[in-house]
Amino acid sequence: MEILFLRRDQPGGLVRTGGDIDNRIKTLLDALQVPNLGDQVPKEWIPSEEENPLYCLMEDDRLINSLTVTTDRLLAPLTENESINDVILIMHVKTVIVNNLMVFSIAGAPCL
Repeated sequence: MEILFLRRDQPGGLVRTGGDIDNRIKTLLDALQVPNLGDQVPKEWIPSEEENPLYCLMEDDRLINSLTVTTDRLLAPLTENESINDVILIMHVKTVIVNNLMVFSIAGAPCL
């Protein structure tokens, strides 16, 4: 997985202003995997029509075997609906089949 991480911070500001990069990437990877029904999904949650089926990029983030993150400045002007801490991520993901199950998918194969 390759990630281009574009942010509005000044050069060197990634660690000082928006949270350190390792925590930001860990949060992203957690969000891309199948949620653990025990503690990551509220018991009262009912999927909306758009969330059924629920699409996930990967079965488990422990299956990631390569990760490259490149950071750069986002030069687009800030709009009224955006925060200075908003980022744009461009990700390139290689799909891998393990035990006849697709565990990564660029197009969003249904989670099993």
